[in-house]
Amino acid sequence: LESDLAAARPQPAAPAPAAPASNVNPTVVQNFAAAVEPHIQELITQAQTTYSIPPDEKTLYQQIGNKAREVVNAHKTSPNGDSVQVLSKLQNALMEYKRELTQPIMDRSPAGMQGRVDKLRQKLSGLESDLAAARPQPAAPAPAAPASNV
Repeated sequence: LESDLAAARPQPAAPAPAAPASNVNPTVVQNFAAAVEPHIQELITQAQTTYSIPPDEKTLYQQIGNKAREVVNAHKTSPNGDSVQVLSKLQNALMEYKRELTQPIMDRSPAGMQGRVDKLRQKLSGLESDLAAARPQPAAPAPAAPASNV
């Protein structure tokens, strides 16, 4: 009888590895992610159709858009306590990138053009860091017991 009662009691479920933290509302994260997506698409489209920027900048803007999409998808898949803030900052950054993309290039000297490319690479690197932070970290493996050769 006791074993039947124990079996009937709800057992605490083990949390899924991608379960959001208790302070995370996945619906809010999904809504923020949905709001960011159009800006990503606009950035990529503008990069493809803007003729006033060099090809390497076009490529970097497209890479930034694609990396931003990866960041958004990572937060949608595994929301965490920082997801809303990260997505909000990302949306603001994308809007700024779209403005930069359409502004006339004031300094077309080699140093000025290289500075623009370096700045875009830094933005891409920052997105890569955001992506790494958004991905759930795997649990550390248990140390292996030393083999006994006795």
